[in-house]
Amino acid sequence: MLNYLVKLCLTILLFILVYHKFFNYIKMLKNTAYGKIKTAAVCISALLSAAAAVILLTLFEFVLVAVLFAVAWFGRKKLSTFANGILCRKKGKLKLAGISAAVIFLLWFGLALFYRTDIGMPIGVKNYLYHKYGEEFDVSGFFGATVWGHPTNQFTCCPKSENSQTDSFNVTRKNTLSIGSRLFASDNYFGVLIREDYENYISTFIDDYFDEFKVYVRFDSSGLSNVKYMSDCFDKSTSLEDFLSFQRNENKIRACNTAKLIVFLDKQPEIAEKDNVVKKIESFLQQISNEQLCYTNIFFAVFKDDSKYSYDFLNRKNFYSWSSVNNWDYSPIYITSIINHEAQISHLYVDDKFFKF
Repeated sequence: MLNYLVKLCLTILLFILVYHKFFNYIKMLKNTAYGKIKTAAVCISALLSAAAAVILLTLFEFVLVAVLFAVAWFGRKKLSTFANGILCRKKGKLKLAGISAAVIFLLWFGLALFYRTDIGMPIGVKNYLYHKYGEEFDVSGFFGATVWGHPTNQFTCCPKSENSQTDSFNVTRKNTLSIGSRLFASDNYFGVLIREDYENYISTFIDDYFDEFKVYVRFDSSGLSNVKYMSDCFDKSTSLEDFLSFQRNENKIRACNTAKLIVFLDKQPEIAEKDNVVKKIESFLQQISNEQLCYTNIFFAVFKDDSKYSYDFLNRKNFYSWSSVNNWDYSPIYITSIINHEAQISHLYVDDKFFKF
């Protein structure tokens, strides 16, 4: 909200800057043919342009446009003289168009180079996320490394006013010259957006085997490789059905959307129930395999009766807090499994401590 207010104030300042000349121009239009229509069109266009700039541009982009506008405004006489001089020459219109295109290219190229600097990269990441998701984000962390011979810059981001423990995600800057398109970066924010729908979807399968449980999924434990980030085509318009359809398409790389799925059971089963519980888990895994979901690490977890924490204490916030630092002080016991890239069960490890003796 603060950024919108700042952009609105800057818009008012720019309007004050051009007020006198603008209204002289309006008066001149009124005295021409169809003056009222032209005047209305110019006023509406100015208002719509200002509103679009406030809504669609990030604060950095807005300030950049405002500075360029101010420079052009104060230098308008020299620019007009220069343009008229070019137009008087042979093929003047073509030359002026070429010069304009060259200036636009240099501005784009300079901005693209700026976004590759340590100062510019966080700004570019904010712009990229804003235009992709229509939200404002904070950049709270940065890590640079070389992966497979390619420089990789990873950022930790979070939507403004959201919880950084549960809603943070990774963004990696691509090694390209870009100023904000999807060629600029890859990110895992879609994993935050889709997680509740995904958890509810998974719960429909677990319901067949267990009465009481809690499901949590994370898509952000993918490391620094661009290949392991959420697919660039995902945004707020992507539904769960679209996501699952993408996963089932064998022409896509399922590893792009690696999931860590943890199912907490409400109580520790008795050792006498081991065969039955394992059979239920195997049946569940087979269903997930048949669904051809993404590469998934699946954990079934329970708290021991003497554990420091309990099932009732568990929520997304403390789960994310613990798992993000791998600090499992509450000592759950796991049955672990993996659904691999071919949607096959490639690993199932049953710890006898999972059961109560």
